[in-house]
Amino acid sequence: MTPFPSRFASYSKKNIKQFIIVANGNNVPIIGSGSIQIEPSIFLHNVLHVPKLANNLISIDLNCSVTFFHSHCTRPDIAYAMSVVSRLMHESRERHMQAIDKILPYLKSSPEKGLLFKRGDTMFMEIYTNTNYTGSVIDKRSTYGYCMLLGGNLVTWRSKKQNVVAQSSAKAEFQALLRGICEWL
Repeated sequence: MTPFPSRFASYSKKNIKQFIIVANGNNVPIIGSGSIQIEPSIFLHNVLHVPKLANNLISIDLNCSVTFFHSHCTRPDIAYAMSVVSRLMHESRERHMQAIDKILPYLKSSPEKGLLFKRGDTMFMEIYTNTNYTGSVIDKRSTYGYCMLLGGNLVTWRSKKQNVVAQSSAKAEFQALLRGICEWL
């Protein structure tokens, strides 16, 4: 049986090739985040051109662990999925790579998604929190999340597994609320 790291390397090469964007027969060399100014708004996006995917979206270290980064800065829609996959990458298996295979096509099919910041008349702040009580089947810890809107614009968000096991759903919700309030302060 082939050791996992070498299986991972061949798996990565095979699957990353599927996501290369081709324009007129040539690989598109541009990658990164950008912004579009639409008066009186600004739209932040992350256009992924996948020939450099391994350098930008996935960082593969010598232990073959994978850490997602960069895209979540402008893509709150994938924050939770990336959080779950990142938790498992210290002991990644082939099924974890298959989970990544579900995220990559979504990113490829929706490069136009991003954050729109509109200028508004009021600067009110809203914070929404949520949690799933004992959501992890492995260790029964809850995952909490919050998002903060300022003037109707999303300015910060987070999804994270709680450090302790909550003894009730009310305590799990309270912990999520505390995290949201701490972010506000």
